[in-house]
Amino acid sequence: MGTGSAVTGVRRWQGHPFALWVADMDFNCHPAIRKAMEKRLAHQIYGYSLKDPAYLPALISWYRRRHQWEIQEPWVLTTPGVVPAVNYIIQRFSQPGDKVLIQTPVYYPFARSILNNGRQVADNPLKIEGGHFQMDFNDLTEKVKDPRVKLAILCSPHNPVGRVWTREELDTFGRICIENRVLVIADEIHCDLVMPGFKHVCFAAISDTFAHHSITCLAASKTFNLAGLHQSSIIVPDPVLRRELHAQLENLGFVDADGGTCSGPWPRPPPTIRPSPGWRT
Repeated sequence: MGTGSAVTGVRRWQGHPFALWVADMDFNCHPAIRKAMEKRLAHQIYGYSLKDPAYLPALISWYRRRHQWEIQEPWVLTTPGVVPAVNYIIQRFSQPGDKVLIQTPVYYPFARSILNNGRQVADNPLKIEGGHFQMDFNDLTEKVKDPRVKLAILCSPHNPVGRVWTREELDTFGRICIENRVLVIADEIHCDLVMPGFKHVCFAAISDTFAHHSITCLAASKTFNLAGLHQSSIIVPDPVLRRELHAQLENLGFVDADGGTCSGPWPRPPPTIRPSPGWRT
């Protein structure tokens, strides 16, 4: 029986022991994940179900312990993935012809999401100084002066250049965007994959002002190789922005704006973010 894996099913990987691309890999999932899924599958009823009450406490605990960010339960919406969420946010908070800022070279679906929705790309390219990628704040300042720039996608940590942005860099980026009324979409899906000696800083945790002028996209898919479960958490601290995005999700057919698998047949979505013996907590 085929696995349906996007990695193992691709011809170019045949004959190689591991396909270590950024979004997926051939390592087995942790036994705790597999056991939790097997336990749920053994129930043999896969109909409609409510969101598991353990989901939000597990999510909140993870980000409190790992990243010192105190997420509140009402802030959390769910989607089938971060890329779908980026599309939904673009659709709700901009109009056709508006611009969305990205920092190239960056994850290619960002530009595709912008263009496919009839918006324009505003490119704020990263620059190399001293052998390291840096944000170009002078260029950023000029780009966001354009009133057509409504959104800025912050990839943090940055994919693919691997930069873990410092608090100072994020503070400067955030202030420039907010001063120009540009809403920040913070894609922090790689926040747990940081080398020793570096520290990820959650954009919305820097200040209340940053929290209320941003939407943060999170998922366990990169951390635990669970992309196939299609579950992301979208953190929206500002109640006005949250109502708008909630309405967008419902308009797209997600009942009660629950767009992830945590409202489907999985009992503890995802079970991976719970402490387990031998895991880093």
